Amino acid sequence: MDFSPLASLDFWFNLTPHALSPGIDRGFFLFFGGLIIAGAIAKIIMRQKRADRYLARAYKMVSQCLMMMGALGMLLFFFTYEEIYLLGARFWFIVWGLGSIVWIYSIIRYARVTIPKLRTRDLEKNKENEYLPRSNRR
Repeated sequence: MDFSPLASLDFWFNLTPHALSPGIDRGFFLFFGGLIIAGAIAKIIMRQKRADRYLARAYKMVSQCLMMMGALGMLLFFFTYEEIYLLGARFWFIVWGLGSIVWIYSIIRYARVTIPKLRTRDLEKNKENEYLPRSNRR
């Protein structure tokens, strides 16, 4: 395989793309399909982690990211496969990749920065409310 066209701007910004090779087609299809399946698995895991609401929300964010990026990738793959003018251009895969990176960064930031802050806030709130009277309603 010759990877030299990947370095040229004409390859990425050509509005009338040529068909991909059969091996690349299959690889894209399996990759984007795998993202959708991984998103479904993350959603199943999220339902089992209901005890920890912050971890469940993180899994929900991962599931949404994987399923959305898998579906958008399949749509881009379809446009490229059908050689549709402008919508099948390869620069959309660069935009897709940048969007994925930004979304993954926000999920990692939530998991590493926001969740610990929320947990410490909950602990402090529980400590303050420990000695407050509660209503006797049942």
